[in-house]
Amino acid sequence: VWADLCLKFNRDVAQFVANDDRIDTVVLSAPWRLWVKPKSTVLSRSGEQGFVEHDTGVDFAVEAISSTIEPLKRAGKRVVVFGPPPSAGTDTGACLERLATNKITFGGDCRIDKAKAMRYDAPVNEFLEKISLRYQVDIVRVSELLCEGDYCATQINGVPVYRDPGHLSVDGSRLLLGSGELF
Repeated sequence: VWADLCLKFNRDVAQFVANDDRIDTVVLSAPWRLWVKPKSTVLSRSGEQGFVEHDTGVDFAVEAISSTIEPLKRAGKRVVVFGPPPSAGTDTGACLERLATNKITFGGDCRIDKAKAMRYDAPVNEFLEKISLRYQVDIVRVSELLCEGDYCATQINGVPVYRDPGHLSVDGSRLLLGSGELF
């Protein structure tokens, strides 16, 4: 039931966005890591067959996102796809909370090793590159905004950028993306 409601909501939103002339740019963001991770399974609704299992991976994700991107492009919308914040598989938000409350952290100052983050997100980066080329969409790589030198920042001017392992904090988002210069 939950999956059916989620799919209906997504269809309704897509139809609204495609038909609303006031909307010219659509931003897509999702936990891409779940879709590109090899050897996992997701379900999709397939007409009369009900839910069908699919093996995940980069190529599957590139094909699957076409059902979202292509109708938007046909409706004349600019599509911008956000990559995830860099991660090395640890809970950066929890590390920052421990750091702020003077508790022991296992990550020192909670910075993320850039090389580890690039390896961890190699499938996501491949996915982003492929959809950029195939569907002619703009890509915002949050890792490029946060990573400089050997590390990726997890705080900007003392403000935590991460809420948890995969989400930016509200204040971190405002600092990082609030200028509006990306659009």
